[in-house]
Amino acid sequence: MKQLKKILLIDDDASINFLHSEVLKHYTISANYELMDSSKAAMEAIQNSKAQELPDLILLDLNMPVFNGWDFLDEMSVQIEAIQKIPTVILTSSVNPDDIEQSKGYTNVIGFLSKPLDVEELTELMKLYRASTT
Repeated sequence: MKQLKKILLIDDDASINFLHSEVLKHYTISANYELMDSSKAAMEAIQNSKAQELPDLILLDLNMPVFNGWDFLDEMSVQIEAIQKIPTVILTSSVNPDDIEQSKGYTNVIGFLSKPLDVEELTELMKLYRASTT
C-alpha cells in the first residue's frame, strides 16, 4: 500500500483519534498523522499551512460541538483551491442516510465510512483515496 505523507484526523473523541492513529500506523498508511479534536482548530491550522504542508487526506467526524463536520466542509469549499481539493473521508458514527446523501454535495468528499476504522474499512479508505487521485 502506498504510504501517504500526511493524514489529518479530526474527531472530538480522543480515544477514537488514538484508535484510528494506531490502526493507520500498524498498516503503515502514513508516516505523519495530525490529530485534532476540534474542526475549528483544524481549519485554522490548514489555513495557516504552506501548500506542501497540507494533508494528503482528511478523516472527518461529523458530530462535534461548536463547529461540526458540515461547518468544516462548508468552510473548506470557500478556501483556496489547494484546500478545496484535499480528499476527505467522513468517518463517523452517524448512520443517517440523509448524512450520506448530503456528503455527496461536497466535491472533496470521497467517501463515507462508519467508526471505528478497521481493516476492512481501511482497505476501502485506500481504494477511495487511490480513485480520487488518479
